[in-house]
Amino acid sequence: MGSDDIRRLVILVPERSSARAHRKQSQVNPGVYQTGASPLGEKTASQAYDDAIRNAYATRAQPALDIRGRSLYFSTLDNRLFRVRLDVPDHRGEWVGKAAPAACVPPGDASQEVYLVFDEAHRAILRMCTPNAAGEVLGVAAYFIDQAQWAWYAAPTDQPHAVLANAFTYSPRCRRVIAIGGHLIRSATTGQMLPNPLVSWTLSLQ
Repeated sequence: MGSDDIRRLVILVPERSSARAHRKQSQVNPGVYQTGASPLGEKTASQAYDDAIRNAYATRAQPALDIRGRSLYFSTLDNRLFRVRLDVPDHRGEWVGKAAPAACVPPGDASQEVYLVFDEAHRAILRMCTPNAAGEVLGVAAYFIDQAQWAWYAAPTDQPHAVLANAFTYSPRCRRVIAIGGHLIRSATTGQMLPNPLVSWTLSLQ
């Protein structure tokens, strides 16, 4: 499948639990600062807030956390990437690069969801491009942080099952994105009905 390496999920990642781990989770992280009451985004000449942020519907956007870079990212419905730096007190946030590639079709309306995952292995923000919450994955738009560049990875179309998912997480152990969920939907590209998913997926950039 080449660069668009989306395969069936065959690796299970067991959970580890210990009293020591629970103690660590309860500790306060001294490197995270309160952002205060200042609104995110830049002020404009006519208003004290960024209108693009105000209409971002961020409550429906899954954020991505770059632990090493101490930054939090989310995407607007029109595929613009926004970053809040957690190592800078009272950071108001900033727009990052250009919008995702045009092949990454944005959601059809504000009731849909936007999915992001941080790929630690490639230091990339992965925008899972699904036109609606049913989870037809058209592809992945990857923003490589250190190079400040986008790249587009189309989902394979030669698989026995359509790539459907609407829950995504990155596994440091597998160095893959694990994708599950989705449901019956008419394809945004072919118009054909896609059945309820019978498989889960793992995704990696090659």
